[in-house]
Amino acid sequence: MSPEMALKNIFFINTDIWSLGIILYLCSGSCFFENNISLSKKPFQKYVNSIPSLEVSNNLKAILEKMLEIDPIARYDAIRLYKYTKSLKLFTI
Repeated sequence: MSPEMALKNIFFINTDIWSLGIILYLCSGSCFFENNISLSKKPFQKYVNSIPSLEVSNNLKAILEKMLEIDPIARYDAIRLYKYTKSLKLFTI
């Protein structure tokens, strides 16, 4: 659940980008969940701050940072994320 949904704020379509980012984060081998859930931005920021310590490529870290941006306005949407990943030349599509 994205921060804006957890805080019962207005959310946009890029809330799905947050969800996909969480899936990628979990696939990186990181443990994301805790028993103590608080409905504030603080727990979300903790996870975003842990991205640099992940044992994954710098490109994946950069993508996760764009996807797990707490501010929904600053978070990448699908088109911006596609253009960004294409600029990294990760895929040949």
